[in-house]
Amino acid sequence: MSEGKKQMYFYLTIGYIGVLFLVLTGFRLIWLGDSTGHTLALLSLLFIAGFWRYIERELIPKTKERLIIKSIFISLLIILFLGGCYLLFK
Repeated sequence: MSEGKKQMYFYLTIGYIGVLFLVLTGFRLIWLGDSTGHTLALLSLLFIAGFWRYIERELIPKTKERLIIKSIFISLLIILFLGGCYLLFK
């Protein structure tokens, strides 16, 4: 098996594990609401972020387009974070 295929299967596995952890986290937080659910949420987000970076690297070449997409995404995250802080501390 080639190195590229191994890398693809590794990141696909990581992505699916992240989604599975996200589903388990949702159930655990709904039923129990404990700290293990928060740990699972963190792990699932890390796995999904790793998968997302792999997909982004493979599908979008290193161009100005990638920079524009990333800057729009980060801007939206900042807006959501500030809006959440406003609602939380209002």
